[in-house]
Amino acid sequence: MKAVWKVIDSRLGISRLAYHVPEHGNTLPYVLGGMALGCFVILAVTGIFMAQFYNPSPDSAHQSIVYMVTKVPFGDFLRNLHYWTANFFILVLLLHLARVFISGSYKKPRELTWLTGLMLFALALGFFFTGTVLKQDQEAVEALTHNIGIGELMGGIGVWFTPGFSVGVSIVARVFFAHITILVFFFLAVLALHLYLIKLHGISPKPTIDAVSRSTAGEGKSYFTVHLKKLLGYSLPLFAFLGVLAILFPAPLGAPGVFGVETTKPPWPFLPFYGMEDIFGFPAIIWGPAILFILLALVPFIDRNPSLSPRRRKPMMVFGAVVLVALIGFGIEGYLYKTGMPEEGFSRPQPHGSFLEPISKIPPARVASDFLVSARRGEEGVARATQTKPQHSGTRKSPQPAWDMANFRTTCVDSSSEYETYTFVVAPWLCKNWLISRAEVFLRWVPVVPRAYAHGIPMITIRPDKLLPGGQLTINADGASETGIYAVSIEGESGTIMLGSATVAEGGDSFDASFTLPESTPPGNYVVKAAHESGNHTLYSLLKLSVVSPNAGAEEPSMDAKAMPLEKNTLTPIELTIIVATLALAVLGGAVLMRAKP
Repeated sequence: MKAVWKVIDSRLGISRLAYHVPEHGNTLPYVLGGMALGCFVILAVTGIFMAQFYNPSPDSAHQSIVYMVTKVPFGDFLRNLHYWTANFFILVLLLHLARVFISGSYKKPRELTWLTGLMLFALALGFFFTGTVLKQDQEAVEALTHNIGIGELMGGIGVWFTPGFSVGVSIVARVFFAHITILVFFFLAVLALHLYLIKLHGISPKPTIDAVSRSTAGEGKSYFTVHLKKLLGYSLPLFAFLGVLAILFPAPLGAPGVFGVETTKPPWPFLPFYGMEDIFGFPAIIWGPAILFILLALVPFIDRNPSLSPRRRKPMMVFGAVVLVALIGFGIEGYLYKTGMPEEGFSRPQPHGSFLEPISKIPPARVASDFLVSARRGEEGVARATQTKPQHSGTRKSPQPAWDMANFRTTCVDSSSEYETYTFVVAPWLCKNWLISRAEVFLRWVPVVPRAYAHGIPMITIRPDKLLPGGQLTINADGASETGIYAVSIEGESGTIMLGSATVAEGGDSFDASFTLPESTPPGNYVVKAAHESGNHTLYSLLKLSVVSPNAGAEEPSMDAKAMPLEKNTLTPIELTIIVATLALAVLGGAVLMRAKP
């Protein structure tokens, strides 16, 4: 055996890993980074398994996960393990960052080590976010809505995050590609640099009262091989604990999500950013995290004091405490915020029924825009909004209209001038500089010339949204900017199918029409389109029309959008026995490694 080991070592140089490291590097606070790396390995293995069964098509993504959980051997356990490991991956990284901050391990010469660590944490959040989007339940759809809004708000820089970047490839497929390739490439590249810098400068000194920052490479009474044993000794019980969580608490998976309505809250790592959005508006979801990471990146360049002891770095400890309290406060705000219709105020109302159905994949600019309404004091201005609001009296800065859900009209109650103009944004995507992920209404006072006018939202609404071939489809086109004849059709993967034509009369801006779907219409999802005869104006439906075969609904379960229908684990007794035995061996192995002598 020794001869075999000698041959292997002569080729691989494994014995060179037995270099000196400080003894305190074998304690739990100093192996958190390695434990996070172990979590990443588990995520990679379970992710590779799940990728074999995941279909990134928007119409099939959710169902492919259902199939994996209910039909594939070990599929539910491995997905649950992936879910819990991802949560602990973020948690362990946060603890690791906190230890580095408190012990001053970011100081010279480890500034770049700190910066690469921040980059790894940012990439880990990217993994978590993109993974949330992929399951395509309600939580995922709301995350994707924010993803699109961020891209639109960033303009040309963020075009990759929008559906309009690639017409032939869905945004869900591109998010999946980013999750399994782009983020992995950058993570491994930054990780390699991070590990090299740790090897170059060594583990930072223990932050005693007189300790100062310096390189410790090659110093210490312990060895890196002992460090690895301690790392595995701490990690294996953690991995066993994650396995127990995967058995007892399956990863939630709701019914297929619907756009334009908010019924869930984001995962816990994003609650502080959600709270920032609630307080400061949607743009805060970009500049809030940006400010946080910039401040953290500046820490080693602001704190130039070589001392490592927290007692001698009180200003930085206060700074860290303030940042932590602020993040916790924003997180509590995000957690306590009630989704749906608020009791008072004008932020994030519950959308009306038409926004409770799936929205088509048309680029936002083609289906969402603002419209202006002006009227004399006390008069009604036509406003086809989809919110219900209590009566409020306004001010010059923020005029508040009264809302009537029955006829979707608004009465201007502000009296600061003879004419007022309000800008209503009622679309679940992006209009100008705001993402309306919750069908919000924003109001703006603008003085105008004395002329009353109104423009509707350019869109098509459909009833019903699911039909059999030969069924009757009723559509309402609103916001038509040109009068005349409009050709009405449906577009899907199978091509374009003409339904007929409709006319907008002189002086009008809308039409209602009913059409019969051809019996030969293939099953699938379609966008309803009304194109003006001039070719200069086209309206699209916010909702997708789902054409189903006569027996399509027989095998489809009826699920509520807020339900968690797959919480019950589907492990067989044999699978459960194998998993429990593996977890027991992990705990035993961890105990043996912790007791092993150097």
